[in-house]
Amino acid sequence: KKMLIDARMPLSRRQLQPMVVAGDAVVWIPGFAPAAGFRPPPGAERYVSIEMRPLDGGFEQKNTVSEGNSARIRASN
Repeated sequence: KKMLIDARMPLSRRQLQPMVVAGDAVVWIPGFAPAAGFRPPPGAERYVSIEMRPLDGGFEQKNTVSEGNSARIRASN
């Protein structure tokens, strides 16, 4: 919540903002870099790639902070 407020995202958008979570941890919010504990190390051969694309006529993510609208997340066994 604090990240979205600090990014000056209006409440109306914050309420609709998608995010990837693992348990209680926020892994990734489109427009932000993945959480530190979930970033793959340099040279990693295994990772999960997630990309957000707007639906036709739907909400379009405009926030381009850091990773933009895609993220590489560390894969676990």
